[in-house]
Amino acid sequence: MHVAVGLGSNLGDRLTHLRMAVSQLEERFGTLVAVSSLYRSDPVGGPEQPDYLNAVAVIDTDRTLDEVLAECLEIEQLAGRNRTERWGPRTLDLDVLAAAAPPVVTDRLTVPHPRAAERRFVLEPLDEVWPEAAVGPGSARASLEHVRDQSVDRLAESEWVNGLSKGGWWVAAQVVLLIWVIGGAVQLPPSANLAGRWFGAVVVLSGLFFGLWAGRSLGKSLTPYPEPMTGATLVSQGPYRLVRHPIYGGIIIALVGVALFQGSTMTLVGAVEMGALFWLKSSFEERRLLIAHPMYRQYQAAVPKRLIPFLV
Repeated sequence: MHVAVGLGSNLGDRLTHLRMAVSQLEERFGTLVAVSSLYRSDPVGGPEQPDYLNAVAVIDTDRTLDEVLAECLEIEQLAGRNRTERWGPRTLDLDVLAAAAPPVVTDRLTVPHPRAAERRFVLEPLDEVWPEAAVGPGSARASLEHVRDQSVDRLAESEWVNGLSKGGWWVAAQVVLLIWVIGGAVQLPPSANLAGRWFGAVVVLSGLFFGLWAGRSLGKSLTPYPEPMTGATLVSQGPYRLVRHPIYGGIIIALVGVALFQGSTMTLVGAVEMGALFWLKSSFEERRLLIAHPMYRQYQAAVPKRLIPFLV
């Protein structure tokens, strides 16, 4: 019989807890049918607490649902689950959501899960791996249409279980485009407009200063890859109080300054192209930051600009 198990974590190394849970489910039940993408969700009920990482795994087993629940509780204990507060934060939460079996209602277990049809962070991953699963009055797919207004972010496809790439292709694209833009710019003469040259020089220096200030603020957490460094803390000081990706913004500002210094439309186009690349790269990076830092969503709300202060 197919059984869908919901996974959630918002304490400690959330990603490691979820990976351990998937590994344990496969080890204990033998057949792991599917694992969903990885999602971020807001806490529901309980005290103020960090955001959750969520996923759904589907196993195939001939054991009873009570036995499945018992195994899930043991796996939670392996992650140090402490049940001191209802709906409180937890290192790992495993819920039996649905099964290819008649409904079950006991003192310990209700399947389908009584609140599954009300929660997008359950239905979205469940719809990926088992859209026909019975939850509430209908299927996971049908129920999902009623909870679209709830805040849930898809952060990574199912490869999160085995490891996430560092995003080296973004770095390669960034380097190639930067070389192309700067290489073209150095071949052009300065603008004949003296005021334009002075203004462009000031803008270049401002961009370089802003980018270097951002790099200094990151310190040992600085990396060219979208994937945050292991153990890096969330930086919200210096220019990061103004914008979430100030290094990218500094490079864009400097390139705009070069275009003004030269009076070059071609260089300005290159700066815009660089800005578009950084926008896409930072979108990818922000999904990884949401995985690495439970409070990153709150930081996004506090610092709404992504690349250039007060503008973008």
